[in-house]
Amino acid sequence: MHHPLIVVSLLATAVSAQVDLQMDAGSFPGTLSGRLGPYQQGFPAAVIFSGNSGPTPLSLIDSRDLRQLNVGLESLPLAFVGVFAASGYFDLPALPIGNQAWLLDRALYFQAVTLEGSAVNFLIGEVSEPRVVRFAPAGNFRYRGNQMTQARAFFDRAIPIAGGRWMIAAGGSGALLSQAALSSTEIYDPLGDTFFAGPNLNFARSVHTATRLQDGKWLLVAGVDTLNDPQDTAEVLDPQTQFARVVANPMLARRMGHSANLLANGRVLVAGGLSDLNGTGFDPVNSALASTEFYDPTNDSWIAGPSMSRPRAGHVAIPLPDGRILFAGGVGYTTIIIRIPQIWNQTEIYDPNTGSFSSGPSMRTARAIFSVADLGGGRFLVAGGMSSLLAAGAPTDEAEIFDANTGAWSAVGRMGTARGMSATVPLGGGRFLLAGGTNGTLTSPSALASTEVFDVATGVFTPGPNMTSSRVAFGAFASPAGPYHLIGGGTGGTGTSTTTAEWYYR
Repeated sequence: MHHPLIVVSLLATAVSAQVDLQMDAGSFPGTLSGRLGPYQQGFPAAVIFSGNSGPTPLSLIDSRDLRQLNVGLESLPLAFVGVFAASGYFDLPALPIGNQAWLLDRALYFQAVTLEGSAVNFLIGEVSEPRVVRFAPAGNFRYRGNQMTQARAFFDRAIPIAGGRWMIAAGGSGALLSQAALSSTEIYDPLGDTFFAGPNLNFARSVHTATRLQDGKWLLVAGVDTLNDPQDTAEVLDPQTQFARVVANPMLARRMGHSANLLANGRVLVAGGLSDLNGTGFDPVNSALASTEFYDPTNDSWIAGPSMSRPRAGHVAIPLPDGRILFAGGVGYTTIIIRIPQIWNQTEIYDPNTGSFSSGPSMRTARAIFSVADLGGGRFLVAGGMSSLLAAGAPTDEAEIFDANTGAWSAVGRMGTARGMSATVPLGGGRFLLAGGTNGTLTSPSALASTEVFDVATGVFTPGPNMTSSRVAFGAFASPAGPYHLIGGGTGGTGTSTTTAEWYYR
């Protein structure tokens, strides 16, 4: 294998594809590791790192190459060089990172290139997206002062877009129960650690769903509009261009608080939700839907699906290993002369092979708007959630595990704090962090800053570190560099949406 310094004398050729670089780093004490691929076995590659983000024009190496690197070349002699294994991946060696205070918020930039051609005359083939690692103490949250351009909650998820950036689309500003839906988007740039405004969507929406389609585009479905009414609009967001087009046909029903799941045939199953938020108290629960519909990307239209056994909103729809989907919990109603609001413990299972629902095993606890963690091996943890309508939807501290192999629920230890609308962060090693949420009622949410850790081996929750801000209905996603990014949400006693963002270092 050639010394990495030989890269500076290479000829380069431009290609459109990109090999993916993932890092697992940033925590101290800890380790720094990474993985590049997939790519053809036996081909060499180099992962370059630097204390600056460039840009470094590749024309410095070959005047014909118009690309650029987002990493400096001062550490080029120390680059990681290797070949792609039979698995299609090149794994960087794990390097220990000591407990050094001077590392706090220091940035280290990484970018990879594949090397092609002869042993004498290499070419630069693919160039990965740049990655940046910023360091902070392990097992803690870190706020670096960066903030979104607009306070927002209920935006469902951050969407990866071109250039290694992330888009936060729509959501609501203001108090959690009287939010103003947004059509705006913003983009997080990891290299600069900054947010900036992105293109507007076609519709303002909040409490919507965002589902990745098989072609890599994202389907944004329904949610509430600027009048806080459920809507029947949808749009398809292209992460390459960052612009969204309107789905030609309206949905068959207005929905918010629904679920959306991509099926193996490319369709998206949208189920349940509330269709009307007018009224006081729990009146909106009486508009819960049992109906479902499919989005068909081949003709950009909606098709009626089978009805669930009961109306559900604020439920979860868990994809099972065999392709079926478990629908669990949520709010709805039973009818005894009049509609009586309910929180369900019942479940049902959708089978795409038969196109129908069948009864599933009931949870031990009724719950809505709750946290789910995929424990692996067909096992799923559900924890907390709003549980008692007699107590105005107060949350529960109970948790349980569904095992798809046995089709049964089993109890685990209680959480330290009753919470609903929390987020789950996998920590590795069978441990999961449940962060934030609310311990207030459905009509009076109060955001939490506390967290707790569930250990699969013991089935017990233990206290975790506090976030730097209380959060409910926020976004939490794993960055390509390892730490988790927690963005926005509602904060404080009224759940007023916030612009702040923080990181959790595992």
